[in-house]
Amino acid sequence: MVEVCLPIQTKYLIYSLEKDKDFFAQQSDDYTDWMKDVFKKTQIKPEQIVKVKKMKSKLQSVRNTISDCIQNIKVQLKMIQGEANKVDQMWEQLKECLTPIQLGTCLLTMKQNAFRLELQTSSIFLQLKNSQMSDEDENMIKSNQTSVPKNRKLVKTSIQG
Repeated sequence: MVEVCLPIQTKYLIYSLEKDKDFFAQQSDDYTDWMKDVFKKTQIKPEQIVKVKKMKSKLQSVRNTISDCIQNIKVQLKMIQGEANKVDQMWEQLKECLTPIQLGTCLLTMKQNAFRLELQTSSIFLQLKNSQMSDEDENMIKSNQTSVPKNRKLVKTSIQG
């Protein structure tokens, strides 16, 4: 999740800050092999690097904030997993109410319909609602759902057969 949230330029600046590389190099041999040529070819001057180095403390502060946020995400994910385990226990209780065939059929049908919009986490939890979903994405999801009746017939046939 975090990998997707952080653009490459953010990851690069934080990496170079932490390792004292490239823009934050302390010595001439502190450049990464893959950026050394870029610095030469684009003629990045020492005075330009000095200006970038002035951002070091602000970048470090941002890096620390991101790190704290990542830690908070980890804590929250553990809480979500704990709550999800409670739901798993409820599924165990369903074994007492339903026959194995009934329960298995329900689970199989759920798995086969996992792509449905109404079963997407962002549909179930409004906090994840993606207001930027394009009409094109919605149309693609709807077109995928039109094949469901065929799948349902296959499930019914396999159950009855």
